Amino acid sequence: MEKEKSRHPYIKRFAAFIVDWYLSSILAALPVFVFQSIHGQDLVLNNGIENLPVALQIPAAIAGLLVYTLYFCVFPLRNKKGQTPGRRLLDLELQKLTGYELQFKDLFIRDFVGVLLLQGNLTNANVYIMSFVQDLTSTDIIPYYQSFYTVFVLISLGLVFSKKRQTLHDLISKTKLREAI
Repeated sequence: MEKEKSRHPYIKRFAAFIVDWYLSSILAALPVFVFQSIHGQDLVLNNGIENLPVALQIPAAIAGLLVYTLYFCVFPLRNKKGQTPGRRLLDLELQKLTGYELQFKDLFIRDFVGVLLLQGNLTNANVYIMSFVQDLTSTDIIPYYQSFYTVFVLISLGLVFSKKRQTLHDLISKTKLREAI
């Protein structure tokens, strides 16, 4: 029996990330646009919540985070390959290292905790979190967040080129992204 090669499609993985980042950012911004419309903002589309009153920031941020969670943690459960639209487009699948079927908890740890909270400086959903925390604390925390995320992205990039070829979010969720067979 021939040992299966561990394939790690760097270009495909990055392209799938870009597709998913773009689609999830657009979808997570839609509830914010609705709340801006309710508040009477002009027809200028702004993905930030900082221009909304705090009473609307909370539901707008929660709605954006809910859309993000649906995109990355619920939609991929509809198939056994853990595919988001970007992964499906580029024929990538997400697997648990234990061989068991993916569950919501695995995807939540990987994509909400690992990607959004630890590495998500560029996602709309994370922008909502940063804006909300900044408004609550009245402190310019963005430079601290950016430094924090830069460190975690660099760690993840280092790990993806390691022997196991996993990102930080793959390690904490015990998953691996690979080409579908």
